[in-house]
Amino acid sequence: YVGTTDRRAEIAVLVADRYRGRGLGTILLKKLARMAALRGIDALEAYVLLDNVRMTELLRDCGMPMSTRRDIGGTTYELDITREIASAA
Repeated sequence: YVGTTDRRAEIAVLVADRYRGRGLGTILLKKLARMAALRGIDALEAYVLLDNVRMTELLRDCGMPMSTRRDIGGTTYELDITREIASAA
């Protein structure tokens, strides 16, 4: 992740083609959220292009509360990781 403000960070998740479909994206996202929470971040943002179906599904199925903003090229997902903060303490 990359911090964008004191309490927010932008994320990206990349899994090599040969390892997709094994749950690695979910594991990486959860670990990113926990690491960010331990460093005082309470929200993660990801901008996803409209044709990136796998990332869209990963974020929608991650179980974290979220809000979305859509524009002409994609969707910004804002994940509330305050639950991760509570479980990391």
